[in-house]
Amino acid sequence: MVSLYYRLIFLGNEFLVAVNLFYDGFKLISEFDVLNSDEVLRQYAWSNTDLDTPMWMKSDSEYYYMLDGNKNVTKLVDETGTIANSYEYSPFGKLTNELETIAHPFKFSSAYTDSETAWARLPYNAEENKPDIKIQEMEY
Repeated sequence: MVSLYYRLIFLGNEFLVAVNLFYDGFKLISEFDVLNSDEVLRQYAWSNTDLDTPMWMKSDSEYYYMLDGNKNVTKLVDETGTIANSYEYSPFGKLTNELETIAHPFKFSSAYTDSETAWARLPYNAEENKPDIKIQEMEY
């Protein structure tokens, strides 16, 4: 079942960000820029294993996710194998080292992380372990 959610960020009465998020179950499959004629921002493909991890992203180019054994995104590489992004985490998910040249929303535990508001949608309640990340539901 495909679901539609909105990500809206205001400054006063103006939209700074307005994005349509399309999900297949709980997996984000595409993002559209509402402020720019519904331009496709990014599309995603997920593994069909029990791990439920992102495998592929298409924005201007195609990128592939590299993950560690805890489902954390450690690298994003392009189709030639060149590293575009790299990440290192503390045991509870705080970024300790980050090199990011391509915007994408998946990082710790392959969870959606909003770049503007810094909240993460994790598949479990990590509020005790991650006090620096705000957790909230996306449904409106």
